[in-house]
Order: sequence, then C-alpha cells, then structure tokens
Amino acid sequence: MKKTYIWAALITVSVLASLVWYGCTEKEEDLKGTIYGTVTDYATGEPVGNVSVKLRPTGEATLTGNDGTYEFKDLDAGKYSLLLSKTAYADLDDDYIIELAAGKKVKRDVQMRKRIASLQITDMTGNPLDTLDFGSEESVKVKTFNVFNDGTESITCTATYDCEWIVNVSGLENAIQPGETKAVTVRIDRVALTDGVNISFLYITSDNGSNEIVVKATFAGSPTITTVEASNVTANSATIGGNITDDGGRPVTVRGICYGTSQTPTIDGNHTEDGSGTGAFSHNITGLSSSATYYARAYATNRNSTYYASNIISFTTIDGLPTVTTSPVTNITASTAKSGGNVTSNGGYNVTARGICWNTMGCPDLDDQHTTNGSGNGSFTNNMTGLTAGTTYYVRAYATSQQGTSYGSEQQFTATNGAVTITLSAATNVTATSATCSANITNDGGSAVTERGICWSTSQYPTISGSHTAVGSGTGSFSTSISSLSPSTTYYVRAYATNSVGTSYSNQINFTTDNGLPTVTTNTVSSITANSAVCGGNVTSDGGFPVTAKGICWSTSQYPTVSGSHTTSGSGTGSFNTSMSGLSVGTTYYVRAYATNSNGTAYGSQVIFTTNNGLPNVTTTTPTLTGSIVTTGGNVTSDGGFPITARGVCYGTYPNPDLTSTYNHTTNGTGTGYYTSLFSITAGSGMYYIRAYATNANGTTYGTQDSITHPYDELPTFQYNGHTYRVAPEPYNTELRWSEANTYCNNLTLHGYTDWRMPTLGELLQMYSDRYSIVMNLAYYWSSTTCNPSYSTSPGYYYVMFSGGSPYCDAGGAALISVCPIRVEN
Repeated sequence: MKKTYIWAALITVSVLASLVWYGCTEKEEDLKGTIYGTVTDYATGEPVGNVSVKLRPTGEATLTGNDGTYEFKDLDAGKYSLLLSKTAYADLDDDYIIELAAGKKVKRDVQMRKRIASLQITDMTGNPLDTLDFGSEESVKVKTFNVFNDGTESITCTATYDCEWIVNVSGLENAIQPGETKAVTVRIDRVALTDGVNISFLYITSDNGSNEIVVKATFAGSPTITTVEASNVTANSATIGGNITDDGGRPVTVRGICYGTSQTPTIDGNHTEDGSGTGAFSHNITGLSSSATYYARAYATNRNSTYYASNIISFTTIDGLPTVTTSPVTNITASTAKSGGNVTSNGGYNVTARGICWNTMGCPDLDDQHTTNGSGNGSFTNNMTGLTAGTTYYVRAYATSQQGTSYGSEQQFTATNGAVTITLSAATNVTATSATCSANITNDGGSAVTERGICWSTSQYPTISGSHTAVGSGTGSFSTSISSLSPSTTYYVRAYATNSVGTSYSNQINFTTDNGLPTVTTNTVSSITANSAVCGGNVTSDGGFPVTAKGICWSTSQYPTVSGSHTTSGSGTGSFNTSMSGLSVGTTYYVRAYATNSNGTAYGSQVIFTTNNGLPNVTTTTPTLTGSIVTTGGNVTSDGGFPITARGVCYGTYPNPDLTSTYNHTTNGTGTGYYTSLFSITAGSGMYYIRAYATNANGTTYGTQDSITHPYDELPTFQYNGHTYRVAPEPYNTELRWSEANTYCNNLTLHGYTDWRMPTLGELLQMYSDRYSIVMNLAYYWSSTTCNPSYSTSPGYYYVMFSGGSPYCDAGGAALISVCPIRVEN
C-alpha cells in the first residue's frame, strides 16, 4: 500500500507539473520574494548570533546564525518591517519600511546595541570574572566572588546550578542595593568529583539582568606509585618493594607487588597483598626459578580502579653456584708460591669443598693439581709446592656445592729462576751535568745480595763493565746521584744487584741532560699606548751557568730575537721590567723575554699585543631638560696620545648622531676633562639622540648614546574620527561644576600650548575605550556635549562613568565631577 501511495503521488505531481507547464504561464504578481540580511553589534561591528528576528506584519520569526545572518523566503510582494530581540541587547523596533517587489530579493542589514548591564560578576579584586577554578588542591573547597549592582535600583539575585559536587552557594539571601557589592561563597564536595577536569555552570539571575560563571575543579584520581629495585636476589627468591607517596584523594584499599616473566605483570597474574594506605612496603617473594629473568611493579587499588607504578623493574635470579674470588699470588720462589680465595656467597646451597687449583696451560680446574681447604663460606690460603723454576703457572680458587663447582678469576705467576728482582724508577733532578736515580730490590732470588748500584752509558743496556756506582748490599730501596755528564746528551741507565748466582739488571730507563741554557718566562704586556708599552720577564734558572744578560726583544714578526729590537736589563736570575718605545700606532707586536749565559740565549714564551689606535676616549654626560634648554656635555678621559683639537656633543632625531651634515653639533673647546654643552628643543619635536665627541690628529671618537624627550611628547594620545589627541597629565581636577571645569580647561596653558579644552561626549567615550593606555582613573568625567535630562526642563551636560563606560545627563551641570583636558594635534 505504501508503494502505491508513493507512485500515485509521483503521478499526481507529474500530471500537475505537466498541466502547469503546458496549460498556463504563472502571473508576475504571484511570484514569491525574499528578505535577508546580517545583524551586527553597533559597537564592534561583529556578527550577532541567536537574535530573534520577527517579520511584520506576517509575524514570521527566525533566529540568526553564528554569522549573524537571517532570511525570510516565499514572501508576497508588499511592505514589511523588522522587530529584533536578544538577551543582553536592547530590543530593536526597525521602523524602516522594506518594499518587496514580486519575485525579488531585498537585503536589510541592521545593528543592535548591547544593554548596559546592571549586574556585574567580579573577583575579589574587582576584575571581571567568568570562571571560578578550584584547581586540583584537595584542601581548596571554598571560593568567593563578588556580585556588584551598578544600576539605579535594588535587585534580588538567585543562584542556580545542576551539579552534584557543588554543595551550596551563599551570600545572595538579601537584595543588593545600587552601588552595593555582595560576596558570594561557593562550596564544593571534592569526594564527589570524577577523574580529570569537572566543569559545571552557576547561573546568577536577577530581576534586572543575569550572568553565568563556569565552575571548574580537577581531580587527579590516581595514586603516585614507584617500584623499588630488587634486593637479596637468590636462586629462588628476591625482595621487591614499592612506595605510595600520594593516594590521589582516594584511600588505597589494597597494595602490593605483581610479578612474572612477562614484561608487564598485572594483578591477574602472580601478586602479593601488602596492606593498604600510603607509604613504603616490601615483600620477600619465594618459589622463583634459578637463572630466570622476572619483571615486577607495585600496584595500588582504590574505589575507582587498580593503578600500577610507572616504572617496571627486572631482575635475574642467580644460578645457585657459590661465588668465590682468587687471592693474589705471594711468596713466589723457584719451587713454591702461596695463594688462596674467599667464598663470598654459597648461592643458597652449602659449600662442601673449597681450595685452589693450578696448571701451566691456563684455566685450571679440579682435574689439575689442587688443594682442599675445608668447606663453607669465608677466606682461605694454601701453598703450591713442587713448582719448576722459571715456569709460568695459572691458579684459580674454587668452591663446590650441590649445584656444581664455580671458580674465581685466574691469576698468573712465574716461579723464580734464582735471579734478583730489581726495579728502577725514573731519573730525577736532571741538570746539564748530573741526575739522581732510585731503585728497589724486592727479591734476592734466594741468595743474599752482596752488591747493588747504578750503571749508565750513552749506549743502551749499560753494564757494570762501564760507568757505574755501588750503593751497598741487601734488598730494599736505594738511590744515588750520577755526575760528570755532558749537556744535551741522552743517557741509558739500569740498576744492578749481585748475588751468588750472578749479576741481575733492572729495567732500562733513559733521560736527556739539560742544554745548560737559562730558564726565562715572559710577563704580560702592560701600559700600552699608541707608541709605547711595558713588558718584562723572570729568569727562574741560570741553567748551571751565570746569566750575563737579560731583557726583552720585540718585532712585528713572530719569534723576535736579540738580533732585532731589544732591551738589556742587567744580569743574573730574578724578575725585571722594561719599556718599549718608538712603536707604531695600531700595530701588532710580538715580544719575548730573553736570558744569555755561556751556553747561549734562551727565550720565554711569545706574547702578542697591539698598540692603541691613538684615538681619544670620551664619555657622554646624562642630559637634563629645563624648559626647552638641554644641558649635557662629556668627559675626555684620554687624548689617545695626541692633543684634542675639538670636542662637544652631536645631536639629532635619528640614532647615533655624528659630525655629518645630517645632525647638529656643539663645539666646546679643546683638551681633556669635563665640558658642558647646551642646545634647545621644542614640544612636539620627538626624541633627541645625543653623543659626546672628541677629535685629535688620528680622528674622532664618540661617547655612548643617550636620549631626551620633551615632556609634552611623552603625554598619552588617542585617535578619534581621524584626529590625534593629547591628554593632559595627572592629577586631573576633581569635584568641579561643569562651568568651573570648562573655565579650567579653556584657561589651561601647558607645555607652551593654550588650546586645551574639555572633550566632547564622543571623544570622552573613545578615551574610556583607551583608558588603560591613557591610564585614566575609574572616576566620572565631564564632557562638553549638552543634553536634555528627562527629569528637568533645564539643559544639562553629559558625563561618563569610567568604571563602566556609561554616559549620564546632569541638569544644569551642577554635579561635582572630574575633568580631563585634551587638545587636538592634527
């Protein structure tokens, strides 16, 4: 049946369409028209959405979209008008007649003015408030804001909300009088909050305006948990801990550790239960497998859910074998040596045997020679006997339990061959002709040392058949000085020791005797001018030969020598200073100290410096302004080594003024020292930049830049109707009748200007819009615009309240109100 109806309808429409198309032509007066347009805010020009637009006389109504547009379609030709309304806006009875022709579209754009609110919501400091944020602190449960009646009649307010976590709103029980502020307190129940940010709306409604506040409160919800690293790990157990530092506002009912071989263990698997609440806890987990890797993390459960620590730890159970270390080998002889070990852990099982094993191939085990030194943990020692002289052996400690045998690290040693063990230290106190040598005999090879000493040569591996010195007998440390050496010569040295087996030699060292030249350092260059400088040095050693001359040498090339420019500052060791003169301006020099003895001349390190450019140094005096006269100047602290021929200040309205024709300048004599400069500026000329200058034969230098501005140019400005206005500075005159205020403005002379006047209403409203940049007080201000008050037959004058921007009409201008003079600049 439904399909039959649809087809019937389609057939009917088709037939009717055919009849219309073929039967007649629609009359022009029957064509429908459209009225459309955009609603904007009178003050801002922005589109106004959600406006009720009613078409008269048909009574049709529609709402504007977010873009402020409306549209009425299928309208008969005729005359129409609009009626608009929206909360917080004045109803607009648009008396403009829209004449709509048949089949046409007519656009009608309209503007609406916002009502001046009589109900204001502010924070406790008087700033507008649209959001009351309780934040995430659990202790914050109460917040307070103000309701201000800025109307002329008392209002009664109520607070409404639809939220289970807002407990109550108090403070609106009584009417609010005009100009009165009421403190409103909002209390919330944090236990009722859900996780995250909770948002609700609080509506403050009165019989003359209403407002809404967004109320926010945040609940973190989850506890703060960390997992503690595993400890006391054995082959089948480990101690795991956790710490709950914050329960997130919900009591922790169960806490513990979840663990397993998966990387993200949960309470669905192995876990412990270790009480409730916050704080640290731990659990010794047993029944683990040896040599296995486990993962663990702490958890906490509250009424919301179960939460896990952000960090997951891992640990591996040990293999259950004992842990043993091998002791160093001592008391080594040609046939015996001593070693041992320390069982530091039994791996969870009793140690049944321990000892040392050794061989000549490496990695000794219980199949090789070994000792047995009891059982259990702890340290032990034992001797290895039957060793072969001069043979290298390897030894390890071992420990055995039911899990098997483990070994300590391998130690290597060589049985002695009967030779003396002797070592030689580096040579010290090396001069051009002598040096000190030290040695130590740590083992006599089994036979007493009958002679010991030092041998040396210019060839490698010296023996006692060449130069040598004997230093007693026996083992231990000894030292001696060798002399009669040649300067700048390389020597090879060995210690020796003789016992009944023969003579043994130590390791070989080598050293080179000094060249016999002095040692000298170069000082830092100081007192640098355009053509001179001071430098010096210190002869710290004469090289073993008297210093016959010392001084400094310099050049524009690197590494100067005494063959070029140099000074002579006496002889002998010690420090000295001297001057360099006749230098070139702005030139880089290289300087070295030198010292000469019979073996030659030695030089200190090279120091680089550059002579001054010969220009003056000048500073700028901070400028001051008296009337239109600027007082400034400068101080020439140095003439750069050349007489000052001119000095003064450069100034202009562009940065970095100089002596070019772009800027002005003063001339204030010659020479160094302080000087004063004067010049004038006028109001409206803007900022002036100032720099002192000083000139000598090498050029001109400038002091640091300073600036000064006429006080008039620093007065605040605002723009209105294409003009720029200046605002007189505070304090503004207060408590004046209109006539007194007008006289005050008209008679005001400020910064040389006499055309100050009282602002018009339009200018004053613009000043209100710009009040923060102008820095206006929140007071009432007169305008020069007249008005006709409804309550009096006398003409009046407008004034504006700067705490709200509302204009008011005062009959006769008798009120005591402030005034702020202005003048038009262009």
